[in-house]
Amino acid sequence: MSLSIDARPARGLRRLAGLSGAFLLAAGCGGAVAVDEATGSTHQAVVGANASADAGLITISGTVVESDGYGVSGVTISLAGNARTSQVTNEFGAFSFAVQPGSYSLTSAVTPGVPSCLAFSPSVINLNNITSNQTATFIGSGNDPITNCYPAPNTGATSGSLTISGKVTSGGLPVAGVKVGLTGSTQATRISDETGAYTFSVNPGSYSLNLSQACASFAPSAVNFNNITKSQTENFVGSKCSPAPLEYCPTFDTLFGITEPSSCATVTTFDCAAGRFSTWVSDIENDYINENYVDCRFGQWNNAPIANLFTDTVLIQWSEQVNLFVAQLFGCEVANVMPGPLAFPLIPQALASLPFTTADLAALSQEFVVGINQALVANGSPVLTAAQTTAVNAQLAYAASTFTAAKNSPNLTYSTCLVDAGVK
Repeated sequence: MSLSIDARPARGLRRLAGLSGAFLLAAGCGGAVAVDEATGSTHQAVVGANASADAGLITISGTVVESDGYGVSGVTISLAGNARTSQVTNEFGAFSFAVQPGSYSLTSAVTPGVPSCLAFSPSVINLNNITSNQTATFIGSGNDPITNCYPAPNTGATSGSLTISGKVTSGGLPVAGVKVGLTGSTQATRISDETGAYTFSVNPGSYSLNLSQACASFAPSAVNFNNITKSQTENFVGSKCSPAPLEYCPTFDTLFGITEPSSCATVTTFDCAAGRFSTWVSDIENDYINENYVDCRFGQWNNAPIANLFTDTVLIQWSEQVNLFVAQLFGCEVANVMPGPLAFPLIPQALASLPFTTADLAALSQEFVVGINQALVANGSPVLTAAQTTAVNAQLAYAASTFTAAKNSPNLTYSTCLVDAGVK
C-alpha cells in the first residue's frame, strides 16, 4: 500500500475540532466524513423556491456536541413543520436553516453509513410560532471515544453542602481513568483525574461508592456512608493497575513552543493547552504510523489482502486512537473523558483479529519510540533521554500486555525483511 498518513485524503471519522492539526477532519463523536461528501448539504439550507429573495426569512441554527463540548460532524438534522428539509452538520458540528416564521421541529439522527453517537438529547426540539432567529443544541453520547462518541464521564452530584472525595492510587502512584460510581440518595459517576482524584458534591444522606476499570482489584472494594452529615474522604488502593501517566506534557509543550499555565500541565481542553494536539501529539502520531509503512517488519501490511483493510475510515480511527493514547501516555489526556487506560492502539482496530506475536508488539512499541524521537528531531529538539525512554517503554509494555490475543513467540508475523529476524 505504501500510504503516507500525511498524504491521505482529509475525510473520515471523529476529530477533536481545533485540537489536532494532522488532518482537516471533522469534529467529534466518530461521525465525520468530508463535509462535501456527506449525504446532505453542509451549506445553509434555504427552504422554499424563492427563499433567498425573501427578506422575511429567519434563521434556525445550532450545533451538535459531545458531552465534553466538542462538535459532532456528519449528523443529519431534519427540519419539519411549515417546511421540511434536512442537512448534515459541518466540521464544527454546526447546522443552519433559513425559514419563514412559523412552527418547526428539529431532530438529529445518525447519517447512514457514518459511524456516530448512539443517542442524542433532546430527541426532538420544538419551536412553536417563532418570529425571530432561534438556536438549538443537541448533545450526543455513546460508549466508545473513537467510533461513536464520548460517554459522559462525570454525571450527577454537582451541588450540595457536603463532599465525598478521595484519591485512587497503586504502588503509591495516582491511577487515572478509574470509574467511581455513587449510589444512594444521589446517583452519579466520576472518572479519576490524572492525580487519581475524584469529588462528589452531595447533601446529607446515605451513599455507596463502587469502583471499576483500570485495576484487577481495589481495597476497599466498596464503601457505604450511612446518614452522613459532614464531608467524607475515602481513598482507594488498586492492584495491577496501569502505570501512572508520565508527567512530560510541560516538557514537550516547552520544546514545541507552547506556553501554558501550570494548571494545564495535566489537562487538555479547548481553553487549556489545546495547542499540544496540533503540535507534538499529532507529530508523534504521524511519525509512528508513517514508520509502519516503511518498516519491512510489517511489509505485508502493504500487500493484499491486509492492505485492503486500510480504508480511510480505519486509518483515521487509528490515528485518532493513537493521538488520544499519546496524550494519555504523557499525562495530558482530554479532561476527564477517558474511563480507564485506552485499548492498546499500536495495532489498527481493523487488524485486531489477525494473528500477532509478542515479537510484533515489541517491534510496534519500538516504532512508537522511533516516532517520538522523529517528532523531536524534526522540531530541533533532543531525543528522549535514557530515563525517558525507559519510562516510555514501561508504559508500552503494560499497553502491550493488555493485547491478550498475541502469541508468545520471538517470530515476526508480517515481515518482508530479507533476514526475518526482527531487524531491518
